[in-house]
Amino acid sequence: MKHSLIKRKGLSLIVFKLAVSIFFVFCFCGCKKKEPIDLRQQMNMAECRSIINDSGCDEPTKQLARKVLQNWNNQTVDSKPILFHAGYVDFGKDSMQLILQFSDENFDVLGFVVEEYIPKDSHEEMEAQETYPKFGTEGVGCSKFIIFSVRQENNSMDTKLWEKYEYNGGQFATDDYPSVFISLPSDSRKIYVYLYDSEGNTSNVVPLKQGGVGKLSNLRISGVKN
Repeated sequence: MKHSLIKRKGLSLIVFKLAVSIFFVFCFCGCKKKEPIDLRQQMNMAECRSIINDSGCDEPTKQLARKVLQNWNNQTVDSKPILFHAGYVDFGKDSMQLILQFSDENFDVLGFVVEEYIPKDSHEEMEAQETYPKFGTEGVGCSKFIIFSVRQENNSMDTKLWEKYEYNGGQFATDDYPSVFISLPSDSRKIYVYLYDSEGNTSNVVPLKQGGVGKLSNLRISGVKN
């Protein structure tokens, strides 16, 4: 009888230890711990909120911002970059700036692609497509301003110079900085922009428009020359 009681106590202790072990395994292995929010993520989320609250911003752009906020709050890394807006601003003194407002959870966007179309009959025909590896080999994940020149006749990117820039990881002497050429959109020419990252993912395509959205919505009026 005494031996049977000891045996039962021993069995109970084993069951208890097993239950405790399973509990700790579940807590430390089964539960996915959320990573702390870093400054770059805070900047992206703040930009999304500013776009959502921008009364002058169109609804499709606001929907993209809402989607990004949802993505940042889930438990997985969404590797595909999302481009909210591509805009241009003329600050005077030949200083044209391309505004790319975007979010990428991997922070590995390497560059952007510019496509230029002209209307022909009942469709648009591509006249130019240029890929600019602007952000070096490490990549970026949030909005950027890029100096560019308005494309004139026979202007095109210097492929060899951009290859050298890319090879050097985006580190270049100022005098050798390669030019970005972009036509301004008009009734006779449509300009579209999208991003690409180090894994070969591409963002959604957006039309180039004047000014910015969200926190940069003031650039739709101030600082812009027609």
